[in-house]
Amino acid sequence: MIFSVFSQSVYFANISEQASLEKEILRVHATDNDVNPINKEFIYRIPPDRSQYENRQHLRIDALDGRIYLKKNFDREKSSTISLPIEAVNNQSSNMLIGRAVLVINVLDVNDNYPRFAEDYSPRIPEHSSSRKILEFKINDPDDQNNGKNKFQIKLGTKFFLIRFIFFDSFQVKIMFGLK
Repeated sequence: MIFSVFSQSVYFANISEQASLEKEILRVHATDNDVNPINKEFIYRIPPDRSQYENRQHLRIDALDGRIYLKKNFDREKSSTISLPIEAVNNQSSNMLIGRAVLVINVLDVNDNYPRFAEDYSPRIPEHSSSRKILEFKINDPDDQNNGKNKFQIKLGTKFFLIRFIFFDSFQVKIMFGLK
C-alpha cells in the first residue's frame, strides 16, 4: 500500500480580507509512487469536518489539479489565522488511501472598521467649575494595529472657553476658562 504524499506537509498563504473572489490562492501537489498507473490517480479535497464547516465555506479546491480558490472573503477581525486540513485521496484501490497536509492562511487586515467610542458620554458640569478633567474618552477599533490607529482632532469653543485637542485612541477633556 502506497499513500499519496504532498510535496509539503504545511502550505502557507496570505489572503487580504478584501481579496477578489475566485482568486487562486495556491496550488497543492501530491505524488503517488504506485507502479500501476490507475492507482496513481487521486483527488484533492478539504475533508468534511464539522468543526471546520465555516472555514471550508470560504474555499474551493479543484479536485483534479489541487488549485485552491477563494469563494467567500475571510474576516480578519473574526480570525487572523485559519488552519485547514487538505487531503489527496486515492480511491482507485480497494482501500481508500489518504495523504494529508495542512493549509495555513494568514488573513491580512484592511481598514474596514470605523472607530467607535467605548461608551456614550454625557458629562454634567457644575456652573462654576474650576479647570479639571471631566471626561476620558476611549476609542475602540477592531482593525489590527496598523489599520486601527486613530487620530482625531476636535475644536469646540464659546465666548468663555475653548477646548482643542488631538488624540490617539484615548484622551481626556479639561475645561479651561478665559482662553478665548
